[in-house]
Amino acid sequence: MLAREELEAAGGDAAAAPGGDAAAAPAAPRHGVPGGEARGAWEANLAAIGGEPAPAWEGGQRSASPSDATASDGDDAPRGPRVGPPPTTGVGRAVADDGAIPAGLEDVERRSNCTLEAIAAALCYAPTFRRHFDRKERERQLASASASLRRAIEAKDAAAERHGGIDGPGRRAFDAAIDDLRAALADGSKDARVARELGTGGAHLDVAEVFGVLVDEIGRTHRGESPAAVLRTKGRIAQAACAACGASNGEKPIKLSELARSATASAIVHAAKTGRARSLEDVYREAHRHAGKSCDACGAPGACAVVHDLDKVAKALVLSVAWFSTYQDAGDVRALLGLAAKSLDARRCFEDATPKEPAVRKLHLVAMVTFKDNHYTAFVKDKHGHWTWHDKAEATACRGWKDVVDRCCKTKGAPMLPYLLLYDNPVEVPPAAR
Repeated sequence: MLAREELEAAGGDAAAAPGGDAAAAPAAPRHGVPGGEARGAWEANLAAIGGEPAPAWEGGQRSASPSDATASDGDDAPRGPRVGPPPTTGVGRAVADDGAIPAGLEDVERRSNCTLEAIAAALCYAPTFRRHFDRKERERQLASASASLRRAIEAKDAAAERHGGIDGPGRRAFDAAIDDLRAALADGSKDARVARELGTGGAHLDVAEVFGVLVDEIGRTHRGESPAAVLRTKGRIAQAACAACGASNGEKPIKLSELARSATASAIVHAAKTGRARSLEDVYREAHRHAGKSCDACGAPGACAVVHDLDKVAKALVLSVAWFSTYQDAGDVRALLGLAAKSLDARRCFEDATPKEPAVRKLHLVAMVTFKDNHYTAFVKDKHGHWTWHDKAEATACRGWKDVVDRCCKTKGAPMLPYLLLYDNPVEVPPAAR
């Protein structure tokens, strides 16, 4: 972090810098010299107190000065303020003309990429999404957001082959891919608020909201069937005929297109602790159940049931968990994870079972995005059933599902809260699709 004097010399506002004081910084000096004095007078005064002018900047590189030789040796002799700082880009961050961070200064630009980093890790281990996203014939169709996501996933794949986190050039490639992904989503978002948040870091956006923007952008930029289509459920919400007289109210069906079906954490915890739900199917279906409507023809109350008429069910199902506070009891989180670990049928999260229902396709939990201390991370399961915790570019192996639960519930302070649950059919990704 830059010192206050360096911020003022660079023309920055100390109050706006991370960790800065509340008092406003003085106006920027004329000619880059504190106090607005002429350069000759300033250098004379500086020499009188035993200081020296700052080295000149040549071609974006700092020229050598006598103080440089002693600085590395730990010399604590007093030195005068810097003169003629490099151009600034943003408050408190000085860079040379070529964009390099000068020696001795630290890049304090704050990024809030943990949301996209966790989402990228989750999608990387969603087999059905990967089979569609990785098809060779789609490579020429990749737009900016999809191309950036591919680069991030490839970095995760390379790290998985080494059974560890991303390091060295791979880490830089992953960070750059996530930066580019965030910028592409900011440029492509139709929501001005979301675009503004993503453009400035995305720190105030919920993970489900960012996930929706990403999937929409992938779907918008692909021709034909999009890889994002496997994550979405489509159909309509309609009123059935009156159970008493058989008449119809004539209401037009409402279009249904859902990406991440939501339910409150309290409802899930209650169902888990009371044993009223076999899996999350029951909780999410009941959370979106509509009360029956009265019949316009015979007046029978609640006789016209409101039903989901599905055309397509997500092949990889995403469920969102709504928490009303980050300070939760670890026992509640453990109960929720116990129910989340059970396999489910995606269709049953939307509609009740019927005698003519299609064959059940059981999905299993393969990824989970969690939140703690204003930071998102992800737990993912590979094709062998091994769980890994992904925090930014780091990857830590877990000793089974019990270890995942313990990491969430036995952590220091508040527990890690599951915000997104991703269910898929955990089959191996074909080698040709890698």
